[in-house]
Amino acid sequence: MGGELVRMDEKGRVLIPLKIRRRLGMKNLVRIRVEGEKVILEPVPDPLDIIKG
Repeated sequence: MGGELVRMDEKGRVLIPLKIRRRLGMKNLVRIRVEGEKVILEPVPDPLDIIKG
């Protein structure tokens, strides 16, 4: 199983490494869902960025 190993704090927060956030274009909004035993995070475009063009 590949990928990066990150820690979850006592409040359940996980820091997504900067290189992954940049690669996926993650900014302020992220959709989270569960598929089986996996947590899936998907970047959501900021509506203001879409309007600005």
